[in-house]
Amino acid sequence: MDSVVDGFARLKEKGKPVVLWRSTMDSMEDEFVRKLELRRVPVFPTSQEAMKVLGALLTDQKRRSG
Repeated sequence: MDSVVDGFARLKEKGKPVVLWRSTMDSMEDEFVRKLELRRVPVFPTSQEAMKVLGALLTDQKRRSG
């Protein structure tokens, strides 16, 4: 689990958009989400919210480059 968290954190540190969401609500996922959030990787409660944020990032990027 820690190597996966490290991988997502490295992507975010390099400025890559990282958008994750919860898939279940079990205790193992709780620990994974906690570790991701401690590394400042956002985890959204639903895929819909995550995609909304990803869309906003894309819109902002297009506006800035445009």
